[in-house]
Formats: sequence, C-alpha cells, structure tokens
Amino acid sequence: MATDGEIVCASGLTVDFYCLDAATGDDLWEVDFDESPSSSPTIVDDMVLIGGHGLKAYTLDGEEVWSHAMKVSNHELPPLHLPVVGDVVAAIDEAPIEHVLVGVDVATGEERWERFRRPGEGEPEISSFSDVLSDGERFYVTTETRPEYEPGEPAPMGPTLTLVAIDPEDGEDVWQYEIATDSLGFPVATEVALLPDAGAAAFIVQSGGSSGRVVVLDTATGEERWEADLQEPDSSVVHVDGVTVVADGTALRGYDDDGAELWSSSIPDDLGLGQGSLAVREGRVFVSAYDVYEVDPATGEVTEIRAGVSADDVQIAGDLLLIAGISGIEAVPLPPR
Repeated sequence: MATDGEIVCASGLTVDFYCLDAATGDDLWEVDFDESPSSSPTIVDDMVLIGGHGLKAYTLDGEEVWSHAMKVSNHELPPLHLPVVGDVVAAIDEAPIEHVLVGVDVATGEERWERFRRPGEGEPEISSFSDVLSDGERFYVTTETRPEYEPGEPAPMGPTLTLVAIDPEDGEDVWQYEIATDSLGFPVATEVALLPDAGAAAFIVQSGGSSGRVVVLDTATGEERWEADLQEPDSSVVHVDGVTVVADGTALRGYDDDGAELWSSSIPDDLGLGQGSLAVREGRVFVSAYDVYEVDPATGEVTEIRAGVSADDVQIAGDLLLIAGISGIEAVPLPPR
C-alpha cells in the first residue's frame, strides 16, 4: 500500500492497481495493465508511481502523467516499493541480456542515469536476487562479480557479492561493502533501516531460504559498525527511538547503537505460518503477518491489533490503521499509544 493520509493505493488480485478514499474505503479509480505490477505504489509530489511493463506516474485523480519504457524487475518476489530520493526514482530494468539500474526523473519520467549495463568479464553486475533499496538518502543494490581464472585452473566456488551505495544525483558509487566471496548462496541485502542521525544504516543480508545477519554500516564510508547473526530466513529490520528492532522468525530483538542487545521477546505463531515484516509508521512499530501486532521499541512488549488477516502491509491514515490482508484492505481505529 501507499497513502498520503487521504487516499490509499495498492495492487490487487482482480484489479491490477486501484486507489481508495482512506477515510471511507470508497473506490476512486483503478487501472488494468497487460500484467500485474512488479512494484507496489509510491506516492510522491502529488503523483502515484507504479512499475511493471513500464514505469508510470499518475495524478491523484488517476490521470497518466508520464510513462517510461522499461520492464521493472521484482524477481518473482512480492511487489516491492519503488524507492525515491529527492527528485529521482530508481528501479531495475530487466534488459534483454542483463539487469540495469535506472534513475528516472520523478517530474518528467526522463532517464537521468543508468548503471551496470553490459558489464565486461570480471566486472560487477546486479545480482539476480537484488532489489533496489533506499534509506531516503541514497540507493543500494547488491552486485555479483564472477572472478576471472585461467583455463585449466580450478574454477572458483562462486562470485563475490557486494553491497553498493549509489548517489541518487548521478548514479555513481558512494562506497562498496563486500558481503561474501566465493559464495554459493548468493546473499543479498533485502532490507535497510536508517539510524536517526543518518550516520549509519542497518541491513538485512540473506540468501533465499537461509538465515543471514543484520549488518550496521557507516553511511558515509560503508565501514561496518556491528553485526549480529540471524537464525531464521524470514527476517526484517526497522529503527525507531534509538533502537534497532530485528524480527528473526518469531523472535524479536532490540539493539542499541553499539549493537548491544537491549531486550528480546517473541510473537505468537500458533499456526506455524512464520513471521511477517516489520514496519515503522509515524514512529510506531507494527508486525504484519497472519495477525497484526504492535511492538514497543523500548521494551519489546507485543500487543495484538488484529487477528487472522494474513497482512502484507500496514499504514496509518489519520486516526485509522489500514491493513492490506488476504481479502483486501480494511481500516480499523488506530489504537492509542
């Protein structure tokens, strides 16, 4: 979902893309594409951005503003947000031969820059499992570089995986952080959360179906500040009120800025369906899974908000909590703090 507090937009099963009145749930407008969108929507500058067969921008009344020719990749993952920094939106274009990172002007839809097109032997390319991440200051992608070796020599075990921070203005590297070398599991950065001083960011680094780690990096240099191992493949991270909150399966842990564990707790999982994603909305932490919970970042205390909705996302619109569940979008009164 995406909301500006007055409208809420999402992609669905029967309609590719639609927007509702956030206060009443009334239909406002909808669009059908040739196939379902690859991204969930982003609302910015009184426009709604959506990606699939083309990166498109609409007014809040549903009129198309521009369309940029590309195929926005999501690697058969659940639809992910289109990250915007300043006046640039970034997405991975599934080019015929390789994946290309493209920066597009939000106002006009014109291409501003591109990266990683036609990499040569021994040069980095965007990992097949990477998506574009953003902490609001810069973009991030995970690249893989296959090492060169002479014929007759033993082949390396696997590529080097590298997290690359990208300047939104020109698409150039800010820094690089080596995730793994000779890797057979292809670990990539799957989530990012900016710490409040903007001097560091926390990343979830995982391979599909495997546990990984949370890594906190200096955003100016890419130097590692601290890391902690994860136990489960379903993990998520947010930062609020000086606490980095990590969901690791059904376990929840809070860390201070030095990586010391402040608390640990868990959420119920009676059906064994696994953990959903953490989300920070207006300084409050929610878990969207089969049930929806709120987490106190100071103590780890968990409070059930809504049961049995199989939620993908939660948003706040005024005094309502919007929940995107398996049966659609519903609004419930926002619980008091």
